[in-house]
Amino acid sequence: QALHQTSGEDVASIAAPYTEHPGLPLVTSRAACSETSQQLTLTQERFLMRPAKASAELWEIPIVYGPPAAKAPAGRRLMKGRTAQIDGGRCAVPIKLNLGDTGYYRVEYDPVTDAALASAIETMAPADRVELLSDNWALFGAGRIAVDRYFRLVDNVAPDRNRAVWERVIAVFARADDLQRG
Repeated sequence: QALHQTSGEDVASIAAPYTEHPGLPLVTSRAACSETSQQLTLTQERFLMRPAKASAELWEIPIVYGPPAAKAPAGRRLMKGRTAQIDGGRCAVPIKLNLGDTGYYRVEYDPVTDAALASAIETMAPADRVELLSDNWALFGAGRIAVDRYFRLVDNVAPDRNRAVWERVIAVFARADDLQRG
């Protein structure tokens, strides 16, 4: 109630599903270009690391997005349904969702956007780099993507740039080592 009074936003209806639904939202982004502008089609579903019976949970997801190197978001949108459309601007510029890592959801990109974001990972703020690495590792763990997508990201991270980024990478390698030994 205090958050609602302070922000003027209906925080309770947005926050309740995050504590009541199992898992968390996965937003899948598919970019399509028409001449020089791109349109993003977003789809949401429940994300779990282990397969489970399909369910129809929906979240109201505050989407913050923009180019990977953006200091401020290009846009904000409250995704209320299963799908949403976002104007992504020029085709040559990939759009990163959950910019600033302020949302509680995973993101899966189409292969072209994923490759462009991997190439641009060093232009991102540290929080965005950690989030992109974390999402890709989780997507691999859930069997949604091949592990090479994760390693392509790691290959593009500059040495000694940011401790939080490298702690995330090292944690993944330590986990992979544990799995291999087991």
